[in-house]
Amino acid sequence: MRILSIRTGFLSYLYKGKSVNMKLENYEVHLPNYSIGDAIYDKIGPVCESYGKTVLVIGGKRALDAAFDKIKAAVDQTNLEIIGKELYGKDCTYQTVEKLRRMSVYQKADMVFGVGGGKALDTVKCLCITDDKPVFSFPTIASNCSACTSVSIMYNEDGTFLKPNFFVRPVMHAFIDTEIIAKAPSQYMWAGIGDTYAKYYEATISSRDERLEHFTSLGVAVSLMCRNPLLEYGPEAFADHKKGLCTYDVEQVVLAIVVTTGIASIFLTKDFTPDYNSGLAHAIFYALTKYPVIEQRHLHGEVVGFGVLLALLVDGQEEEFEKIYQLNREIGLPVSLKEIEITEDEWKESMGHIPKMSDVAHYPYKVTREMLEDAMIDFYEGNCDLLLSTTIIENGLDVPLANTIIIDGAENFGLSQLYQMRGRVGRSARLAYAYFVYRRNKQLSEIAEKRLQAIRDFTELGAGFKIAMRDLEIRGAGNLLGAQQHGHIAGIGFAAYCEMLESTIKRLKDGAEKGTPEPDPIVEINVDGYIPDSYISDPRYKLELYRRFAELDYSEKDDLLDEITDRFGEPPEEIVNLWRVAAVRGLCRKMRISGISTRGNEVRITFNENAVLDTDVLLKMINAGRNGIQLKTGRQPQLLLKMNVLKTEPLPWLEKNLPLLAGKN
Repeated sequence: MRILSIRTGFLSYLYKGKSVNMKLENYEVHLPNYSIGDAIYDKIGPVCESYGKTVLVIGGKRALDAAFDKIKAAVDQTNLEIIGKELYGKDCTYQTVEKLRRMSVYQKADMVFGVGGGKALDTVKCLCITDDKPVFSFPTIASNCSACTSVSIMYNEDGTFLKPNFFVRPVMHAFIDTEIIAKAPSQYMWAGIGDTYAKYYEATISSRDERLEHFTSLGVAVSLMCRNPLLEYGPEAFADHKKGLCTYDVEQVVLAIVVTTGIASIFLTKDFTPDYNSGLAHAIFYALTKYPVIEQRHLHGEVVGFGVLLALLVDGQEEEFEKIYQLNREIGLPVSLKEIEITEDEWKESMGHIPKMSDVAHYPYKVTREMLEDAMIDFYEGNCDLLLSTTIIENGLDVPLANTIIIDGAENFGLSQLYQMRGRVGRSARLAYAYFVYRRNKQLSEIAEKRLQAIRDFTELGAGFKIAMRDLEIRGAGNLLGAQQHGHIAGIGFAAYCEMLESTIKRLKDGAEKGTPEPDPIVEINVDGYIPDSYISDPRYKLELYRRFAELDYSEKDDLLDEITDRFGEPPEEIVNLWRVAAVRGLCRKMRISGISTRGNEVRITFNENAVLDTDVLLKMINAGRNGIQLKTGRQPQLLLKMNVLKTEPLPWLEKNLPLLAGKN
């Protein structure tokens, strides 16, 4: 059943500390229907055929790549017909919704299938539920509960949070394909875990000391199942998901993220407000969306999971804090501002906005800036005297106020490990102490004694280099600097040697002739290709992306574009042009094409002597091109293209024909 209607008499609840009696008449709770399994698309016909015949599929690019063929194969076995496939856009905005609404294919469709993650599904819900058009969700990732909720999180055009948009009902049915979700990038389930356990803590805090309506009480009770499965199955499920496995643990976590949280959210949403359905963790996230790095490099649940830690400290729930802190550490969710790339100044600025967010308006107490400051101080300082840790601490765990470290069984560690662990103390102005201990009367090996002696001798600032050299002496350098295996490496330097070695190995793997330097092609094509500030404003990310474009391997071109879309949203034409040119350049590198230049209507492709190309295809191409394609022989053969004769633009011609010349049919 899609609708659960509830009639009630008088309702008593606390409002601003006073008991109030209200009569509620004829309110409705619409619960989501869902199907889950690895062959669940077989249910599309029985579920959807009663709503009409024509279907429009809307989703994200990667989501459609992952699920569309499977959806279409299932639809082909029904009386339904897919009349269109559209990308939803970049963000869930009212402008995006209006753009989709104006499409003629949308107006012709009897129903819509929404495919993808939170933003794609929220966009489709806002479009269809507002228009009272049947809509069905097909989540391809387990990062949030959007597939089953009756709310869309709306954003501004600049990517910042705008507001939640509530609806009377959720989607008609959610089709949760566990096979597709298991193959999705694990980062989405990882973030989904953070967003899901937040539901329990925010619901229980927001509803504290209130006499709740029946449906709200149900929401609080259900929210417990948003937390418990994650504590029980979360780490193992995440490990299985990273392997692409759909195990029982994975299924339990997917159900918690997508279904349980969705049902809880519906029950907790009172009068189209987030009173019981949100809280401080979400307020922290929405306040931080002001900074582009959050939307560009971090997922919703990732930041919310960090926000839960602060919310628990503000609320004084130390035991629950320890549970979530350990879970976050185990699966890698953030436990510091540094991990979500927020500076101290940015956090200080955000603390002035968080108490004003609607998400904390219904808290049992007023959240203040001072509370947030105290929680953050407690978070970093800790209210404990002793930290018991494994060697994980050597990987950079920062405990600034720790002044003493005791390393048990020190003889079992390498010198570099000992050095790293010793560096975990003394990271502030206070004097620090490091004790390296081993069992009494234990006979140490000669190497163990040398390591402990070295760590004791080198304590001054900048001793890292001396430690490394002593470690080299103790372990030995093998034959690295000798002529027997490696030639006279000392004569050219280790860095230069490594670079030459990497280049040679790559060249041999690619089948190149021994000793032939890999060409660095120069590609000159007149297209408008660059990274606009409106798409990526941070210079660091721009430089990173330009570097990756410059080094792009042709076989990895689609992966790069998918990654860019996932990180920053649907790319504009300028980015796509830059990517297309980079792909052509990567193929030139494979084919040993030294350069491509354009002059007016003429394109000149210059080949190296040992160019890799299919000569049969080349001859057929020349014959078919008539006067538009000419081959000039010589030491460096050239292919001349007259684009006015070929009646095409340079870039499309190169994208189509270079793979053929390379034998990539």
